[in-house]
Amino acid sequence: MDGEVRKVFRTHSIDDIRSQESTIRRDIEQKKQELRKLVGTRYRDLIDSADSIIQMRVLSSQLLAKTQAMESHCNSLTHRRNKYNQPRNSNHTGSTQSTEASLARQIKSLVDTPEEIWSALENHDYLKATTLYLKAERVHATLVHLTDDYSVKLLASVPLLSRQWATVTQFPPKILSKSRFHLLQNHLDRSEYAGSLSAILLLERSSPYKIFTEFLQTRNRALYQLLSEDVSASQGDTKTIIRDRFCSIIKLIQEAFYDIHAIFVSDALMLPTLLNPILKEQSFSIDISPVHQDTIHKNCLDWIETCIENIKTHGKVLLEKIQTARDLHAVSTVVMEIEQQHQADRENSMKIPDWNAIAKSLVNKEVDLWNIFLRNPFVTRAQEIISSSFQKINLTNHLNAIKEDQDQNVGSYIWSNAGEERIETTKKKSAGLTPQLSSVLQFFDSQLQQVNQDLETLFTDPSSRMLADAEQLQKTMKECCVKCVKNLTDDVDTRLRELHSHLNKIVLSEKLSPTVSLSSSSTGVDYPKIFPRSAKILDQVLSLGRICKTIYMHSEQLKKTLNTAGQAGQAGSPSLARGSPLLSKSSPLRGPLLRTLAKSPNKLGASRSFAREENSSELVDVTTELRRVSLFSSSLWAHTFISQLGQLLQQSLSKDDFNDPSRSGSWEEMMVSVEGDDDKTIEEKIQLPFQPSSYLLAFLFSISKEIHRIGSHTVDKSVMLYLLHEVSEKIVSQYTAIVNADEKKMNKEGLIQLLVDVRFAFDVVSGRKALIEGSKEHREINAAIKLFRDESIDLKQVLDGLAQPAQWNVRVNNLVQTIEDKLDPIDVAFYQSPLRDCVMKCYLRTALLFGSMVHYNTQYANSKPSKSSIQEQHNVLTLSNVVSRFSLLPVSSPPLRPLLVPAIPLSLATPQLSSPNSSAPSSPVNPGFKQTTQAKSQQQQSFVNKLGSMFGR
Repeated sequence: MDGEVRKVFRTHSIDDIRSQESTIRRDIEQKKQELRKLVGTRYRDLIDSADSIIQMRVLSSQLLAKTQAMESHCNSLTHRRNKYNQPRNSNHTGSTQSTEASLARQIKSLVDTPEEIWSALENHDYLKATTLYLKAERVHATLVHLTDDYSVKLLASVPLLSRQWATVTQFPPKILSKSRFHLLQNHLDRSEYAGSLSAILLLERSSPYKIFTEFLQTRNRALYQLLSEDVSASQGDTKTIIRDRFCSIIKLIQEAFYDIHAIFVSDALMLPTLLNPILKEQSFSIDISPVHQDTIHKNCLDWIETCIENIKTHGKVLLEKIQTARDLHAVSTVVMEIEQQHQADRENSMKIPDWNAIAKSLVNKEVDLWNIFLRNPFVTRAQEIISSSFQKINLTNHLNAIKEDQDQNVGSYIWSNAGEERIETTKKKSAGLTPQLSSVLQFFDSQLQQVNQDLETLFTDPSSRMLADAEQLQKTMKECCVKCVKNLTDDVDTRLRELHSHLNKIVLSEKLSPTVSLSSSSTGVDYPKIFPRSAKILDQVLSLGRICKTIYMHSEQLKKTLNTAGQAGQAGSPSLARGSPLLSKSSPLRGPLLRTLAKSPNKLGASRSFAREENSSELVDVTTELRRVSLFSSSLWAHTFISQLGQLLQQSLSKDDFNDPSRSGSWEEMMVSVEGDDDKTIEEKIQLPFQPSSYLLAFLFSISKEIHRIGSHTVDKSVMLYLLHEVSEKIVSQYTAIVNADEKKMNKEGLIQLLVDVRFAFDVVSGRKALIEGSKEHREINAAIKLFRDESIDLKQVLDGLAQPAQWNVRVNNLVQTIEDKLDPIDVAFYQSPLRDCVMKCYLRTALLFGSMVHYNTQYANSKPSKSSIQEQHNVLTLSNVVSRFSLLPVSSPPLRPLLVPAIPLSLATPQLSSPNSSAPSSPVNPGFKQTTQAKSQQQQSFVNKLGSMFGR
C-alpha cells in the first residue's frame, strides 16, 4: 500500500491528487447514504416478516384445535355405528346389506369418476371423458331421487356425496374447451376429430349440423394460425420455413376434405357409429340424423371462400418474405409435389375414394387446390416481385456523374488509333459507344439480365403450375419494363429542362470576344473554345441524349424483355438485331439486306423469318419515348450552337466591305466564249471568285467541326436535317439583312461575291429540303423543338417555316433576285452561266470539308461544266492510276465491283450512321470526284458502296 501511495505522489501533481481525494470522499459519502437507505428499507421488511410469522402461529393453533375437534367427532360417529350394527332379524338384515352395497357401488363410481375423467383428458379421449361424465350424472340423478327413508337417511349420513358431485360437475366446461382446442390441431386421425365432435354434441345436446359448422370453423381457425405465425420466430432458412408452411396449409385443406367426407358424408358415417352405443347405454335421446347434402354443399363452398380470403390476406404476408421469382417458383413446385404425393398416399393407404370423387360429393365439382387456393396469391406475389425488380433498375448515379465527366470529343475518340485494337473496341467505335456509354449500357443490360434470369423460371419450366399464367406475367413484365424506362426518360427530361433553363441564362451572359473572327481563321473556329460555358452545358445535354439513344439502339436485354418471343437472332450479327433501323421500312438498305438474307442466310448469321420479324408494341413505345428524349437533347444542341456561331457570321458580314474595288484582284481569271457582232465566237477573259467568302467557308466548316466533335456518324438524320434548317435560316436572315441595309454600299464585284456566297451556301445546306411536311423526321423535329423553344419566340411561325420547304425556296430566290436586281441586267445575263460553273467548282472542291452537311442532297454528282468555260487545268503529274476513295466517306465515289460485297462484315454496320467528318482536308478534290456515273454502273452498285453513300439515312 505504501508503495502504491508513493507511486501516486510521483506520477501525479498535487492538484491531481487533491482532485482524486475529493472524488473518493464524494463516493464514500454517496455509499453511506445508499447504505442508510438500504438499512431503512430492510428494517421495514423485517417488521413485516415478524408480523407474518405471528399470524401464521395463530392460524396454526386454530387449525390444530379444529383437527382435534374433528377427531373427537369421528370417534363419536364410530361409537354410534357400532351401536347401530347390533343384530336384528335376518330378513331386515339382508335387505339392508343389499341397499348399502348398491349405494356403496354408486358412491364409489362417483368418487372414481374425476380420476378416470382426468386420465381420459390426458389421453385426449374426450368422448370417453364425456361418457364417464354422463354416467356419473345418471348415477347422481338416481341417488338424488331415492324415496325410501333408509336410503335417504343413509345418504344424509354421507356428506362426501354432495362434495364429490360438485367436483364432477366442473368437468363439462373443461371437456368442451379441450375438445375444441384439440380440433384445432392438424394432421390428426379422423377418429380423434370424430370423438371430439361427439363429445361436444353430447355435452351441449347439439345436432350434427351444428358440430359440422363448428368443425369448419375450427379448420378456419387452424388455417389462420398457420398463416399468422411469425416466420422470424422459427429457426432455419426463410424460404424453407415458408415452403413448409404452405405445405402444411395444403395438407390441412386436403385432410379437411377427407375428414368431412368420412365423418359427415360417406356411407359409413363415423358419428352414428360412435354415438349409438353410448346413447343406448345412457338411455340418452339426441338427434344424430345425417346433415342434408345441399347443406353440406353450401357450407363447404362458404368455407372454401373463407379459406381463399384468409390465404389472400394473411398468405400475402408470408409470400412477401420471398424476394426472388426463382425462390417463389421453387416453393410453388415443392408445394404442389407434396400435395400430389400426400393425396396419393392417402388414397393408397386408407382405401378411400379418389380426390375428385370426394370433391364432387362435398361441393358438387372438381377442386384444384392450386387454382382455387394458391394460384392468385402466388401470381400476385410474382407480379410484385417483377415490379420491385424493375424498380431497382436505376441509372441515377450514372446520370449524376455526367455533371463531372461527360464525353466532350466523341469524334476524336472514335477516329483515334491506339495501335492494335480489339475487334470489340472497333465495333463499339463504329456504333458511337464511348467508354462512358459502354459502362452505362453494360450496367443497364446487366441489371436487366439479372431480372430476366430470375424471371425466366416462371416461363420456361414445363412442370411449373405458374406456366399457365405466363402470358399474364409476361404482360406485367413488359408493363414494368416500360414503366422503368418511362421513369428514366422522365428523369432525363427533368434534367434536360433544368440544363435548358441554365443554358438560357449562360447564353445571355456569355458575350462574344471582339478578338474572335471567322475571317482570321482559315480552319474555322472551335465552338468549345469560343463559348466554353455553353459548350460544357451542351456536352451534358448531349451525354444525356446519348444514354437514351444507346439504350434503345444497343440494349439487347431491353429487346429480349419487351419482345414476346425473347431475343431473336444470333450473337454474330449485332447489326441485324431485332428492331434495327437497317431493316426499317424507311431504310434504303432494307431491300438489299432482305434479298441477301433470302439468298444466303447462313453468311449473315440470320434467317429469312428473322428478317421479317416485327417488334412488339411495347418495344416500339419504349423506343419512341427514348428517341424523343434523345432528339430533344440533340435539337437543343443544334439550335443553341448554331445561334451562337451565327453571331460570328453576322459580325464578319457587317465588317466586310462589299464596295471594295480591289476585291477582284485575287479572283480567278477564266476564258469564256461569247458571240461577236458577226456571229463569230470570240474568247474573252473574265474574273470570278475562286471560292466563297472566307468567313462563310469558316462558318460552315466550324459547324462541320462541331458535328465531328460530337461524333458525326452518331447524329440522327432528323437532327441533321433540323441543323441544316437552322443554318439555312441563319444564312437567309443575315444575308437578307446585309443586302437590304441602306447604309451598305455595294459595287459590282461585291454583288457577284454575294451571289457566289448565297448560291454556294444553299447548295451546301440544300439537304434541308428532305425535311418535308408529313415525313417521320418532320414529325419528330416538330415534337422536339416544341419542348425547348422560348415562349418569347413565335413558335407557330417557326413550325410553319419548318413545315413548308417551298416557302424557304421562295425566300432564297427572293434573296438572289434582290442581289441580281442591284446588278446591271446585262451583267446578270452574262455572268449567269460562268457563275453557275464557278459555284459548282467551289462546291466540288470543298464538299468534303462539310461532311454530313452535304450528304442528304449531294449536288453536281452527274453535272458537267458548261461548254462556255474552259476546263480547269491542274499542274499535277499523274504517276499512277487514280484509285477509289474510302467508300464510307459522305460523298459517293465511283462504284466498286459487286464482287466486294462480302468484304464488309455486317457487324460493323451500325444503324443510322452518318459519315465521319474528317479533320479538315485542305487539298482540292481529285479529278475522279467529277467523273460522271453511267446508269448501268449505278444499277450494279454493290451493297458496300450503298452503305458508304447512304450512311445516316
